[in-house]
Amino acid sequence: MDEKKIYTYPVCKFCGQAAICDREFNSQDEEEEYATMHCSCADAFEYRLHEEKKERREEALNELK
Repeated sequence: MDEKKIYTYPVCKFCGQAAICDREFNSQDEEEEYATMHCSCADAFEYRLHEEKKERREEALNELK
């Protein structure tokens, strides 16, 4: 029996553009975060840069501990 994939269409929190996704999410916020991180709008790009910097800071702090 063939399994059908269930596609979801989460949207970017900045521009509302939908992303096609075949994975499951635990919450609406997780869906929105995924779509935003994969969107090509300028606001999402700035958001990704901010999140990457935040992640690098956290990694650097963990290395210092």
